[in-house]
Amino acid sequence: MPSPPKSSLRKKNLRKKREIKPRASLHDSHNTTIDTDAADTTANSSNLETTNDSIDLSTSSSNDEKSSDEKSNKDTSNISVKKNSPNFKRPRKLPRVERYNMVDPKAKNDKNFEISHWVIPILVAVAIPFYCFIPVETDSHSEKSNMEIYKEKMQSLQNEFPSQNNRLWKVVRFAMQEHHDKKDNRRPAVLMLASNADANPTMQCLASKLADIYSHSCSQPKFVVSENEFKHLSPESAKVLLDNKITSQFQAGSCASVVRHFELIPPAATNIFYQFCKNNIAPYKNVAVILTLQVEPGDWSKPYPNLDNLPPKFWDRAVDDFLTHTLAAGDPVAMTTDMIGGLILCITPSVVWVRQENDLNC
Repeated sequence: MPSPPKSSLRKKNLRKKREIKPRASLHDSHNTTIDTDAADTTANSSNLETTNDSIDLSTSSSNDEKSSDEKSNKDTSNISVKKNSPNFKRPRKLPRVERYNMVDPKAKNDKNFEISHWVIPILVAVAIPFYCFIPVETDSHSEKSNMEIYKEKMQSLQNEFPSQNNRLWKVVRFAMQEHHDKKDNRRPAVLMLASNADANPTMQCLASKLADIYSHSCSQPKFVVSENEFKHLSPESAKVLLDNKITSQFQAGSCASVVRHFELIPPAATNIFYQFCKNNIAPYKNVAVILTLQVEPGDWSKPYPNLDNLPPKFWDRAVDDFLTHTLAAGDPVAMTTDMIGGLILCITPSVVWVRQENDLNC
């Protein structure tokens, strides 16, 4: 009997394969998985059964051809069986929106980093002009420097003493303003205020307020050495008292002192001001020493007929002459001409003459 054609055998084998029920595939609600090894085993068993059924109908040559065909079509047969199985379920496709929303976390992080790399500099560039140009409500004193505050206070003080000569304010600014603004001065600020007896209250008030302005940024307020403290003391006792008080106050943090009525200090005790006023040996250089001097008329004052309103060109000369006369007359033994001359150079680098004010706020 002639062997059936190869095409008939192939169709018959395929028909039998379709009738074989494959093993149920494992799947869940989210992912569908197929056991590849089980499917391969099922396919191999089906191939064996099909081969056994077809032995009676084929010859040895046809078996060889069948084996070669099965080897070449093994993968396609297995895939066909799986897809055509009634229990086969395709993987669930996500909706379009969900598919578009699924992003690789690493790619998402890279994208966020790239966005922040550009957005942050832009935000900073936009914020800087607002920060620089929009006014911020803060304490006005914190925004002003010490020099600005000092100048405002000096201007206010000048308005309180309208009767004073303009030169007085120029000398005061020269002696104290730049010195106040520095922290590495080479000498202390020394200022001598002089007046006659009528203007003495005005002079003492002005000296006190100048010391307050100078010391507004110091840790301690000004201190005053009153004439009553050394008026009846011996020269040595007065010198010790002046040394102890000035030294202790400056060490405690005060930076401005007022020594009232310099003319009443025992002449021999005035040598202590070499220590505090001389440029190269002064122990405290970032301080102000304000001296007041009440000038009394006498034989020395004949060249100056009007002490009530002394012209500025005579201020230094009149003060030098009065001090020379007073110190020499007070202690001619201790106060030699050289000693008096050296002392005057230390305490009178800046001299002003104070006029009487009718209205004082002291």
